[in-house]
Amino acid sequence: MKSSTRLFIEPPLAEDELLKLVGEAERSYVADFSSERRRREALMWRYIIHRELGADAQIAYNENGAPRVLNRKEQISVSHSADFVAVVISEGRCAVDIERLDRNFDRVAE
Repeated sequence: MKSSTRLFIEPPLAEDELLKLVGEAERSYVADFSSERRRREALMWRYIIHRELGADAQIAYNENGAPRVLNRKEQISVSHSADFVAVVISEGRCAVDIERLDRNFDRVAE
């Protein structure tokens, strides 16, 4: 059976708009973040997960700190850069990474 994978790459919405779109758990999660940019990124990917999987999708983290959805069969991966949030939702193992086009990759191993 072929696995169904969906990729979303979206710019974060304004923080006040995101706060209206997410639940109390997400608002509580970002309440202590000092950076507005970080709050927007975290709220945005959680919004995408709930938009696509339903408001009852329970987001948690595994032992390595990677996000996962507890009450769904789908697996997720999340990445963000200064301008975009990327979320992949798949029936199998998955990963996503996005970087800015102007990033200096000189220190990245070949």
